[in-house]
Amino acid sequence: MNHLLAQTVETFSQDFATAYTADWFGVIELGAVAKVAAGMRVVVEFDERVFAPGKATLFTGGSVRSLSPAVTSSGGRSRASFEIDRSFGGESESIGLGLPMTPRPLYPVENLGEFQPAILTLTAPGSDRTESFDLLGSVTPRPVAPWGVDVSGAWTTIEVHEQAKVRSYRVPNLVRIVNVGPCPAPTGTVTITADANLVERLVIESAALDGVPIDVSRLQVQSLRVSTELRVEARTSFEVPVGSALEVFIAPEPHGENPTASEGIVFARAEFNTSVDDARPRRSTGRSTFIDVTESGTVEQSDAAKGTV
Repeated sequence: MNHLLAQTVETFSQDFATAYTADWFGVIELGAVAKVAAGMRVVVEFDERVFAPGKATLFTGGSVRSLSPAVTSSGGRSRASFEIDRSFGGESESIGLGLPMTPRPLYPVENLGEFQPAILTLTAPGSDRTESFDLLGSVTPRPVAPWGVDVSGAWTTIEVHEQAKVRSYRVPNLVRIVNVGPCPAPTGTVTITADANLVERLVIESAALDGVPIDVSRLQVQSLRVSTELRVEARTSFEVPVGSALEVFIAPEPHGENPTASEGIVFARAEFNTSVDDARPRRSTGRSTFIDVTESGTVEQSDAAKGTV
């Protein structure tokens, strides 16, 4: 067995003080000195809290096929089994397998402790002998102080004339960064992005931490244009405590009274990012970006859905 694709998986201890990192081998290559007849049985067992069962994929020559394994669950472990319906090995080429397991999004339960084994078992047709392989590489623990944020906010609208239509382009006028813990969020950058064809400037008017106004000079603000996008970046000079909310209020200034877009409208969005710190990893909260799920200017209803992703 050769590993063709490895992905990193990570979880935390119950107290979030330790991170456990391992490589998961999700695509493998199988070969054999002697020919193996069609019908080899493949069984994959894994922790159902960390991985979800899915389809298996068989790569042979230039073809790719999906296989639907039989899945059972017991004692917190899932078991996916299927058969390889073609021969391989000997003078035949090896085959590739995409295994029927996918890492789950763990938030908010990311503190599962050390990884449980993920085992691949192979049984040739007509044989009682099995070959077993560990699908997780060595597990590396390290001390950490993880943190996470939820990004949300509010929108204002700009009337846009696009060819024969009038649309409402929505851009954030409030961005809220809530620290969901378990440790303080490090200094980072709040980035608000809008369509530079429609918005002349994004002015940060004020900011507050837990409702208490803070001096905007404590935010290092810069504006830049990237292609058709206008961005304003506000870097914090302070950490956000656990459970606290940083709010940034923005005043978008449109192009003239009736801005016009000739070729559609880009998303408007807001996000919070920091530099990578292995000792202070960011939790996968799933809400690191605030974006209009209605694709901004493409929906005209005043009660159009809003959300985060």
